[in-house]
Amino acid sequence: MIAFGMLGFVIDVAGGLARIVFFVRLVGLALSLAGKAIRRDRGPLIGSIRLTLPARVSSHAAQ
Repeated sequence: MIAFGMLGFVIDVAGGLARIVFFVRLVGLALSLAGKAIRRDRGPLIGSIRLTLPARVSSHAAQ
Protein backbone atom coordinates (compact mmCIF):
# COMPACT_ATOMS: atom_id res chain seq x y z
CA MET A 1 0.00 0.00 0.00
CA ILE A 2 2.80 2.40 0.85
CA ALA A 3 4.55 1.62 -2.43
CA PHE A 4 1.37 2.36 -4.39
CA GLY A 5 0.88 5.61 -2.50
CA MET A 6 4.43 6.70 -3.27
CA LEU A 7 4.02 5.72 -6.90
CA GLY A 8 0.81 7.73 -7.13
CA PHE A 9 2.55 10.75 -5.63
CA VAL A 10 5.41 10.47 -8.13
CA ILE A 11 2.93 10.24 -10.99
CA ASP A 12 1.06 13.33 -9.71
CA VAL A 13 4.29 15.32 -9.49
CA ALA A 14 5.36 14.22 -12.97
CA GLY A 15 1.97 15.19 -14.39
CA GLY A 16 2.19 18.62 -12.78
CA LEU A 17 5.67 19.18 -14.16
CA ALA A 18 4.53 18.08 -17.61
CA ARG A 19 1.73 20.66 -17.53
CA ILE A 20 4.11 23.42 -16.50
CA VAL A 21 6.62 22.50 -19.22
CA PHE A 22 3.84 22.34 -21.82
CA PHE A 23 2.65 25.87 -21.06
CA VAL A 24 6.20 27.25 -20.98
CA ARG A 25 6.88 25.76 -24.40
CA LEU A 26 3.55 27.05 -25.68
CA VAL A 27 4.41 30.58 -24.59
CA GLY A 28 7.87 30.20 -26.18
CA LEU A 29 6.32 29.10 -29.45
CA ALA A 30 3.93 32.06 -29.44
CA LEU A 31 6.78 34.50 -28.76
CA SER A 32 8.90 32.92 -31.49
CA LEU A 33 6.13 33.16 -34.07
CA ALA A 34 5.35 36.74 -33.06
CA GLY A 35 9.03 37.66 -33.39
CA LYS A 36 9.22 36.10 -36.85
CA ALA A 37 6.09 37.98 -37.94
CA ILE A 38 7.47 41.29 -36.67
CA ARG A 39 10.84 40.75 -38.35
CA ARG A 40 9.13 39.86 -41.62
CA ASP A 41 7.14 43.12 -41.55
CA ARG A 42 10.13 45.38 -40.87
CA GLY A 43 12.65 43.48 -42.92
CA PRO A 44 16.22 42.66 -41.98
CA LEU A 45 17.56 46.10 -41.07
CA ILE A 46 21.09 45.11 -40.18
CA GLY A 47 21.47 42.74 -43.10
CA SER A 48 20.33 45.33 -45.63
CA ILE A 49 22.72 47.95 -44.22
CA ARG A 50 25.66 45.57 -44.48
CA LEU A 51 24.78 44.71 -48.07
CA THR A 52 24.64 48.38 -49.13
CA LEU A 53 28.08 49.33 -47.73
CA PRO A 54 30.93 49.42 -50.25
CA ALA A 55 33.75 46.91 -49.77
CA ARG A 56 36.29 49.73 -49.14
CA VAL A 57 34.40 51.05 -46.13
CA SER A 58 33.95 47.67 -44.49
CA SER A 59 37.63 46.70 -44.96
CA HIS A 60 38.79 50.09 -43.67
CA ALA A 61 36.59 49.73 -40.58
CA ALA A 62 38.16 46.36 -39.83
CA GLN A 63 41.64 47.91 -39.59
